[in-house]
Amino acid sequence: MFPKITQLNHVALLVDHLDRSVEFYSKVLGLSQKPRPDFGDKGAWFHLAPMQELHLIERSSVPYDTREEPLTHFALVVENYEAALEHIRKLGVSVEGPKPRPDGAQQAFLRDPDGHLLELTCNVPK
Repeated sequence: MFPKITQLNHVALLVDHLDRSVEFYSKVLGLSQKPRPDFGDKGAWFHLAPMQELHLIERSSVPYDTREEPLTHFALVVENYEAALEHIRKLGVSVEGPKPRPDGAQQAFLRDPDGHLLELTCNVPK
């Protein structure tokens, strides 16, 4: 049985013009920007709700082979990270990771049947 999902941690979107998107999400929706670790690309993070975030990644700043789908994803926090990965692997679903994120959390990636990318994470720093 899959461990309990405790929250939707973040949604990550690829954007064409980071400055234009930052202005939209901050001015139109009133989201406050938060510090972002250095991932080697251009991006911005926003607070959505307690422990929930919106991550923007500028499409032109990432390597060509990852500009489309691989970065667009949503992240779920699971109660028991190791048990979740074990459960998924037992079902024969391919999982990339785990590996540490620059903010210290662990992450692993998998795809749903339609190819949507999901990130599973735990130990999200506050």
